[in-house]
Amino acid sequence: MIREAIRKAGRKFGAMLARGASQPWQDTLHELTGTREMDAAAIMEYFGPLKAWLEEQNKGQTCGW
Repeated sequence: MIREAIRKAGRKFGAMLARGASQPWQDTLHELTGTREMDAAAIMEYFGPLKAWLEEQNKGQTCGW
């Protein structure tokens, strides 16, 4: 069951990549996900603990570049 879901997702992703630059990326995104909007909330949530740790480690530091 899981393997088939992974295969199905792989086929869908492969079809998206096969489009290349043949159409606007928003159209390709819509075909893959059903939406034209992108949201980084899941990535921010996943890396939230790392971000908090880094902020604590870098407290009082200034960037030299």
